[in-house]
Formats: sequence, structure tokens, C-alpha cells
Amino acid sequence: MPSHPQLREWGLYESVEHPLVGSPELPALPFRFRSIEKWASRHAPLLGQDNARVLREVLGMGDRQIEELRLAGVIGDWPANL
Repeated sequence: MPSHPQLREWGLYESVEHPLVGSPELPALPFRFRSIEKWASRHAPLLGQDNARVLREVLGMGDRQIEELRLAGVIGDWPANL
């Protein structure tokens, strides 16, 4: 956890709620614009979070095709061997 009070006061650390790791404080960009309160607006996507949406909307696949890819291990939502 960042502890330098001056860096904290300058707003060089931000936190965003993440479903797996909570709200860790992370380094932010060292400059600001008046119109931007915070650089980090959402958490990093989870592995496979957008698979179905991209395969449907971009590639035009149906539910059956997506499920076949999932069963074959081509797409997933968790790293292999963990």
C-alpha cells in the first residue's frame, strides 16, 4: 500500500473496485485535467468477460457455436491448470 503522504495528497494513487481483488490502490498518471476527476473509471476486464458479446456481435456466432468453442477449450473464463 502506498504510504508517502505527499504522493497521496497529490492524488497519485487511485482505487477501483474489482470483483476478485477488492480495491487496491494503484499508481495513477502524474498529471490531471480539470475535467477528469479520476483516470481509472472501471476495473480491468476479467478473463473471458466479453467472449460471448464479441463472438455474437462482431463475428455473428450463435449460442451453439459459442458453447462448442467453450467445450473444446478454445475460449474460457479461467486460466488452464489453476
